[in-house]
Amino acid sequence: MTDRRFALVIFDCDGVLVDSELITSRVFTKMLNELGIAVRVAQVFEQFVGKSMAHCLEIIAGLLGREVPEDFVRDYHRRITLALHAELEAVPGIEAALDELRTRYCVASNGSREKMQVTFDRMSDLPDLLCGSRELQPR
Repeated sequence: MTDRRFALVIFDCDGVLVDSELITSRVFTKMLNELGIAVRVAQVFEQFVGKSMAHCLEIIAGLLGREVPEDFVRDYHRRITLALHAELEAVPGIEAALDELRTRYCVASNGSREKMQVTFDRMSDLPDLLCGSRELQPR
């Protein structure tokens, strides 16, 4: 039976379905340390999480006193893809919660389509969720 109070439930991905922020922040921290910027994961959460990559690159360039290496973003995406494939797990209990949901649902995320694809490729035990950066695709 479908719950008619809602036509659609929209979930955020990170922190609701999966928790990738710690994984990606550890990768980002390691890369900043490799550039000579001594930071810890907690500092990365404070300064970088939730900001656009363009803004993060401005901050990094300011800390470095020079341009960020040309391959930084490409290397970051490569590394987070590997880390997410190795470490990402569903938030405990989310599968059961989604199984009980009696209305349509989808995922809206600020993450890139590539990151979301890695997330859902990794989370094959979740129901069929369609998502993408800055777009909404109902199930």
